[in-house]
Amino acid sequence: MHNAVQGFMVLALWNGNGLLSLRADDAAAWVEAYKKGGEYHLLKLRLDGFLSLYKKIKMQSSFSTIGAGPFPAKPAHGKSMNMLNRFRNEFIHFTPKGRSLQLSGLPQICMDTLEVVEFFGWNSTAIQGHDEGHVERAKRAVDCLRRSLMALNIEYGLPAKQKKAIR
Repeated sequence: MHNAVQGFMVLALWNGNGLLSLRADDAAAWVEAYKKGGEYHLLKLRLDGFLSLYKKIKMQSSFSTIGAGPFPAKPAHGKSMNMLNRFRNEFIHFTPKGRSLQLSGLPQICMDTLEVVEFFGWNSTAIQGHDEGHVERAKRAVDCLRRSLMALNIEYGLPAKQKKAIR
């Protein structure tokens, strides 16, 4: 989920040159090398951090195309993006410790962050030039994932009283 959301944020911030998706110092180095006619294409550029990209997609100034953005974030989105990033970092940068993951809450985190993919994937003009067949495949994949997450949320994320009411 982290990789998918990050990928859509990077694509949404492309703006023709990709500089908004980079760390500020790397973007500045690229611009400086380009102005001087240097070998800007040989620079080792790094993407900005996940939460910094999230901050950028919420800013109108990050988008110049009509209907491109910003992402209409709600407080739940911010909380879920933070939690997803924390879970990913703890998994990737593993240090020896006891660890268990409770399934309760995780489906909702994924459903919240999936809204970034949906918004930029087909409800925005930020990502252009994609193959319509890819969009349809992505929509089907997102729908399937959302149904699975909702089922998990019902099974593991709701108190027994609420589960009974749904069934």
